[in-house]
Amino acid sequence: MSIFKRLKPASLLLATLISTPVWSANEANSQATAEKTARTEVYGEPYTASHLVKEGQRRLVVYRMAKDGSDKEVLTVFVNKQYQASLRPAAFTKLCATLDAFELAAVQRSVGQKPKAAGTSVPTRTELAGLQTRYFRVSAAPVNGGHLTEVPAEQANAELAGTREAIHTLSRVTASQNCEEAPGLNAAPKEAPKAPVLVPVVEPKPAAPAKTVMRFNFAADTLFAFGKSTRASMPLNGLRALDELEQKLRQQYKGITEVRVIGYADPIGNDLSNMRLSQQRADEVKNYLRAIGLTYVPIQSEGRGATELVATQCGRTPTPVAIQCHQPNRRVVIEVTGAQEVTTSN
Repeated sequence: MSIFKRLKPASLLLATLISTPVWSANEANSQATAEKTARTEVYGEPYTASHLVKEGQRRLVVYRMAKDGSDKEVLTVFVNKQYQASLRPAAFTKLCATLDAFELAAVQRSVGQKPKAAGTSVPTRTELAGLQTRYFRVSAAPVNGGHLTEVPAEQANAELAGTREAIHTLSRVTASQNCEEAPGLNAAPKEAPKAPVLVPVVEPKPAAPAKTVMRFNFAADTLFAFGKSTRASMPLNGLRALDELEQKLRQQYKGITEVRVIGYADPIGNDLSNMRLSQQRADEVKNYLRAIGLTYVPIQSEGRGATELVATQCGRTPTPVAIQCHQPNRRVVIEVTGAQEVTTSN
């Protein structure tokens, strides 16, 4: 197989995996020669996240995690069947080249031993828009060893934290180049821009609607038969009027704090009877409002008898004319304390 491999159309972008390639004497000698020219230093600088390389270049990063196997077991990395580096735990190697495709393999061996068998070859793609750097994790394996796994950049950068570059041997990959970062990225580091200071915007709360006391007047003759105060004596049109009021309060008012039902009587008859009648009518209206659903606010009832007269010229004699004249005085007033939500023309 040739070192470089030009991939065909999009359907053939990925080269086939080679499970167990046979290493030639030259390949073993390449690795042995590299180790003879080993550097004094074993590890270089700690890993830092990579910038994009210049257009046309590809960067390959192969790493071995700290807890992978024993320090006595070395994983030797080959690129296009040429020696790249030997990795112990917590080490990485990187390579830049203008390759459209490459074969990557790793061989597990003990320190001082030559590789006996290769791992699998892993192809790359011809188009790497936005992914100019490829990451591979190499790990020890019981059989043949040198298991390679391609890892997404975000995960790889997390796993590479704490690793250092293996520099004790020189790469023999003929296609290797110096990594050149994209224009503008290899300039002197600039001070990181300060994060914008987020000032919370406090939205002004809308002013709470002013609470008012609304008065709803009902003629007692509409709600009750003359001289009566029981539910049975309430005519149908009177019940409908109270039903409409309950719906209006539910739909048009919010924040109701109190509903007060006040009963009034005319001055015909004695004051004690009139007071009792006005209280009974107020209580009956209160009970009906609760029965039809006005249970979410407190309701008070009060009888005021023949006080606060509206018509004062009618006299106290129980004649038909006087009874008709006192009709405005026989009434039930419902006071609602709260905020009106919907303004109506009524």
